[in-house]
Amino acid sequence: AQDVMIATVSDHAPTQGAVQLNFRHLLTGLRLQINNYNPTVTDDPNTNAITVHSLSIDGNFYRIGNVDFTPADPTLTVTDDKYAGTFPFIKRGGQPLTVSPNSAAVIGVSDSKPQGTTLLLLPKLDAQAEGSTSAVPYLGTDKNIHITYSYHGQAERTRTIRNFSLGRIPEQGTCYTINLNFIGDQLLLMFTADDIEYWENGSDNDIIIN
Repeated sequence: AQDVMIATVSDHAPTQGAVQLNFRHLLTGLRLQINNYNPTVTDDPNTNAITVHSLSIDGNFYRIGNVDFTPADPTLTVTDDKYAGTFPFIKRGGQPLTVSPNSAAVIGVSDSKPQGTTLLLLPKLDAQAEGSTSAVPYLGTDKNIHITYSYHGQAERTRTIRNFSLGRIPEQGTCYTINLNFIGDQLLLMFTADDIEYWENGSDNDIIIN
């Protein structure tokens, strides 16, 4: 998905000169990080290395948002219309990712993409849970994480984490990291909001309309 931003300036007279637009983001970002908390074995440092052969997110995600520019602060209304999508972070048959013991790796990091692979989704901030025990589907429904991985020299294992949730109301313009934590034979999921501002404020983009 492409990034989506909006900006508005009201009641700007020609005598006030150029119009400077302060853009803000409408989408929420997700990225994936592999954390290998297993200790290093002195005899063979690769013993507890983890190789991820494939990793993807799928589900039903919101696809339509209507922006009302009538108020001074434009409001976004997201409909219940969804699309079924699958987003491969590591493709099967492609380049696997190996994470050494006591280390971490953000998927997709490269010289051209220092922040890694980021999935942009349209959040529905007024979404409601379908049942008393259901998580609120702020980013969509039936969201799953599929991962195939192996420890050094062992057979591959496949795991599906079904219907995951951030556990919080997502913020527009904020990137959240899904941490896949490997501890022994356990695979644990944890979410964090990134401290680094990956998306610059719209006022810094020097976009001026004369």
